[in-house]
Amino acid sequence: MTQMQIIPTFKSTLQFKEINRAFLRLLTQHNGCHYNGEFKSLLSDYLGTKNISWVPSARWGLYFILKNLGIPAGSQVILSAFNYYAVPAAIIRAGMQPVFVDISENSLSIDTSKIEEAITDKTKVLIITHLCGFVSGMDSVRAIAKKHGLIIIEDCAQAFGAAYGDTKAGSLGDHAFFTFGLTKNFTTFSNGAVVTQHSRFSEMIERDLSQVQQTSCSGTLIQLCRAYSIALATTKVFFPFIYWLIRGFNKAGIDILDLLFRENEALMGGLPNSGLLNDIQAETGITQLSSLDEKTELCRQKGLKLYNALKDVRGITVPKIEREAKNIFVSCPIIAKDRNKLRKYLLKQGVVTSY
Repeated sequence: MTQMQIIPTFKSTLQFKEINRAFLRLLTQHNGCHYNGEFKSLLSDYLGTKNISWVPSARWGLYFILKNLGIPAGSQVILSAFNYYAVPAAIIRAGMQPVFVDISENSLSIDTSKIEEAITDKTKVLIITHLCGFVSGMDSVRAIAKKHGLIIIEDCAQAFGAAYGDTKAGSLGDHAFFTFGLTKNFTTFSNGAVVTQHSRFSEMIERDLSQVQQTSCSGTLIQLCRAYSIALATTKVFFPFIYWLIRGFNKAGIDILDLLFRENEALMGGLPNSGLLNDIQAETGITQLSSLDEKTELCRQKGLKLYNALKDVRGITVPKIEREAKNIFVSCPIIAKDRNKLRKYLLKQGVVTSY
């Protein structure tokens, strides 16, 4: 009898040697400013953007982009209805009104054919979320934005390394924000960045964040402990034990992963006192960047192979991939007629999924 292969929802992109190096630097208190500038320069070249500002998180990145646009309070911001709660939360905190537009089943991204129906004289901004690392419909999006004088903000929280044609996600609109959290395909343990083609805009954001300090030593230690936990938990040695734990809770009707990882879906609190990228994180980012394209291409090929195998399966629909899109497959979303039934079936086969 063939032994069942158990597949986790995701695996950390951090290698143990990267975490160990960061931990050693923390212990020796070697946390100066040697790598921060180099990382910012390399990141700028990779993304094709002129200006990068560090922010505590992606949601704060979006907030400070909106805050510095110079548009009236109460302005409307169009975004996909299939979204992370922090996106509309940041819009509301900035004093603006989120306007949701349905998604296309073909892409799971905003339905570009419905955007113009939602535009009013108060509409100023269009946020495009590259969900799961999928870039879609950007030619139509840019044409609509140009026609109506809208500002395009890219949500690249799940799209570091994705591209549309020869242009990287983050350089397809006016501004963009990224997160470098532990579960991302590119990580510096935490924190995020705002990218823009306008140097003055970047200066305004950095001025707003002038009182925010770099991630502290204690904060870095907590991040490293989490990194070790995730890296260990998803190894071939430990994950089978976790898998049976997940199955046990699932039989009791409890989604233990959702309970452990779901954030408190509340509006944003106060700006943290610290949380900007420090030198230990910058060095980790440089290491991650050096091997990113190789890892990304491997993910792409696996994702395309999976979609090709699933495309004719009855009861399942896979998103269509645009010819211009270079999706990075942070995950492989599918549409099923009975999601819960499929999820339970896959779990019994050793495949842990999320939604």
